[in-house]
Amino acid sequence: MYEEFFGMTHRPFSANPNAAEFTAIGPIQDALESVLNCLTHSRGVAVVTGATGMGKTAFCRHVAHILRETHLAVYPTAASLETRRAFLQSILYELGADYLGLDEEEARLRLYAAAQESKRQGKILLLIIDDAHLLHGRLLDELRSLVDYTPHGEALFRIILCGQFALEETLADPSHASFAQRIGSHVCLETYSLEQSARFLIDRLRSSGVESLDDVMTSEALELICRAADGNLRCLCQLADHALLLAFAQECRPVDEETVRAAFDDLRDLPLPWGEISPATAHSDRSDAPINAEAVPPEMDGGQGVVPSPSADEDANVSSPIGDAAELSASTSDVAVEYAVIEVGAEVPRRAIAV
Repeated sequence: MYEEFFGMTHRPFSANPNAAEFTAIGPIQDALESVLNCLTHSRGVAVVTGATGMGKTAFCRHVAHILRETHLAVYPTAASLETRRAFLQSILYELGADYLGLDEEEARLRLYAAAQESKRQGKILLLIIDDAHLLHGRLLDELRSLVDYTPHGEALFRIILCGQFALEETLADPSHASFAQRIGSHVCLETYSLEQSARFLIDRLRSSGVESLDDVMTSEALELICRAADGNLRCLCQLADHALLLAFAQECRPVDEETVRAAFDDLRDLPLPWGEISPATAHSDRSDAPINAEAVPPEMDGGQGVVPSPSADEDANVSSPIGDAAELSASTSDVAVEYAVIEVGAEVPRRAIAV
């Protein structure tokens, strides 16, 4: 659609992003390292939880991509299954093995044989269970038996459970204590801060081949997307993608604040956790934690050195906390920048946001 218009090699905010291009920002990078450490060292089951729209599925697929040389990823559909036999058959189906007509024990033995064959070929089976908060309790018992299957003292299965916060309640139930004791890593994908949201958008735009960010999106438009999405990954992607589409349809380049507002009006009725934005300014009344200057990507400071915050007596028309679009791609060194956001007509200025 708009890729050629903006000089991109592919859509940066696709609903089904390439696993190789997953963007790990801040705490999500720490979560990624924790899960990889758990799986590669066979320390137990990895559990990934988070709110709807925080990229849990993309996170797990990125893990599988990183481990593709040593692990064979399998994605059984377990949420709608109630019996162990059906669950085992779904794994065999994903492996391309024969599963028809097998009873529960036969299916289990066939799976063990498939795991051993995969190991002989140099790959460990990696079972990624999405929507695990919907798993029936008896399937957790079956997963426990797979974790415990260690012929010759070596585990042949690695398991990731990925689900919403209800999964944490399920695992905390005393009836599943034996399974919970086999958890080696539990990470939670939390919503992004304003700064992390901006870094995510910038990284995705750059991964699509964008060289000059200010030719694609103004800093005001970038900030407005971040505030409207309120840290939710799905909201960020949908709003940014729709804004780019509207700009393409209107032959408007770069994407400006007005285009983002039009895109937000189109999407705000979707059942997503949107944030609130002011109809008059890109700066909402939401109270965000100060942006950590040390975590700001190099392209966000413009390489201009430390810029002092304007005082309340200065012109109220100050720069966006995220910075000018031209500055977003100008520098390769981390420099602390501090801006103050002052609301026109306000009695006292808002607190400074360090970027």
